[in-house]
Amino acid sequence: MSTPLTLEPDYTDPHTLLAAVRELREEVYTEGITLYNRWRPRIQRREFRISGLNLAYYLALRKRDLRPLQAALMPWGLSSLGRIEARVIPNLDAVIATLGAICGESIPHPRLSLFYRGQRLLRHQTNQVFGAPPARRVRIMVTMPSEAAHDAALVHDLLEHGMNCIRINCAHDTPDDWASMIANLRRAEERTGRRARVAMDLGGPKIRTESVLTNGKRLKIGDTLLLTLQPPDESLPFRFQAQCTLPQVFQQVQSGAEVWIDDGRIGGLVETVDQHGLHLR
Repeated sequence: MSTPLTLEPDYTDPHTLLAAVRELREEVYTEGITLYNRWRPRIQRREFRISGLNLAYYLALRKRDLRPLQAALMPWGLSSLGRIEARVIPNLDAVIATLGAICGESIPHPRLSLFYRGQRLLRHQTNQVFGAPPARRVRIMVTMPSEAAHDAALVHDLLEHGMNCIRINCAHDTPDDWASMIANLRRAEERTGRRARVAMDLGGPKIRTESVLTNGKRLKIGDTLLLTLQPPDESLPFRFQAQCTLPQVFQQVQSGAEVWIDDGRIGGLVETVDQHGLHLR
């Protein structure tokens, strides 16, 4: 027999629950505004400002353990606060307004339009990127394989069968290959009368280890690894040294930070930062 869920005792009282949601709303609003104001100078587009503010609220909300409130709201048939990514403050205000009605308070309900703003923005941005929607509800994006640079029939068939956008992953192939893929698409458009957009994912910085010094030994838990911008120097008192390919990282890492190498297989804690590099334990 399963054990029944135990609620916070006070949360069985709707007045106490209303006060708790109001407190949550105030904390989320205050922290969200503070976080957003740090981002605001870098945000230029109006739709990004709207989305950015909601994201700040969402990050503030998700810092908290909402499970006691979620369990307490459920018996009242109210939002469990579980799917409010696109409308954080309106959703909290709606819960407050409904709880207020239960408690005999008259609290205005947020405008209905606020609940659909996220969907409107998403639809607008989707149309901006992919063009007017087709007859079906979805668009088809296809990542181009390397073969698409020299196999025009492949691109032609994809377009003819409903592809709306080609995606070129710029972490692979070459600029000449990318140009050939686009040229094959344009020729296919002329033959079929169909159109497709081109999305190019730019390859980000590739952080790699170059020269490595181990003196024939294997790293063990508790060892010290010197992560440096320069090739390993055997005159330094470090048995294990590795050279990093991204200088900008060293300007941002501080003592106490975690550093992960080889896709997370090796982890270290930065104990010291000096002219030689990062001392990882």
